[in-house]
Amino acid sequence: YKKHLKNEIRKLAYMKRRKMIEAFNLLKEEEGGQFVVREARWKQLVKLVAPEISNSHRELLLRISDDEQKGFIDKKSFMQLADLLNIQVVTLKIRSHPLGQWMPRVYKSAVSQFLRSMVRHRGFVWTYDVIILINAIFIALDEETPYISYAEWVFLTLYVLEILLKVYTYEPRAFFGRNQFWNWFDTLIIFAALTATVLNATLKSTTKYNSQQVLDIVFILRVLRLIRIVDSIQRFRVIMNTLINIVPTM
Repeated sequence: YKKHLKNEIRKLAYMKRRKMIEAFNLLKEEEGGQFVVREARWKQLVKLVAPEISNSHRELLLRISDDEQKGFIDKKSFMQLADLLNIQVVTLKIRSHPLGQWMPRVYKSAVSQFLRSMVRHRGFVWTYDVIILINAIFIALDEETPYISYAEWVFLTLYVLEILLKVYTYEPRAFFGRNQFWNWFDTLIIFAALTATVLNATLKSTTKYNSQQVLDIVFILRVLRLIRIVDSIQRFRVIMNTLINIVPTM
């Protein structure tokens, strides 16, 4: 089987090379004592055999084939065209932040740049990992204690601040992109918990009555926030190991 497969691969490689030589012989022109393919013909060929690729992708292939920008492609570079077309290329559109267009002076100021660099730093992620861990401890405590109730507002404020800082730092359409599940999850859970907590506090202050359904919803949303740990479980292992090693020395 291996021998047969090897022979098939050799056969396909030989056929591909022969086809590329035939194509080169049909398109070649003489330039400086050598046969080459002009840039215009090369573009027509690529557009014909791969009409689905974008213009930027086509220009990238041309720059690779004609790296010295001579205006033509020699035989050696032309023979690599089939392999280049098989390479998957992902095109990314870099979008500027709307605030950079609306308020360029403010968004590009020194304070704004420092704030955005702080949000992008690993320390920002680690800080909120610790906050989530502390929040998990407070969830297990009695919420009827005034200090625990106040702490819930502190955690909600910190989580809302985190989302606002990330939206300020990263382009909103990229932050809430199609594949950004955790960003959507965090935002929905935090604002749902904020709404439920405000509703619960309003009921307590106006009617002196705690709706058990609202309390259950608030508790569920508080627990769901801890699912964020799954996204950074490896970092938590590092944090816990560090704390375990530090505590005996204190």
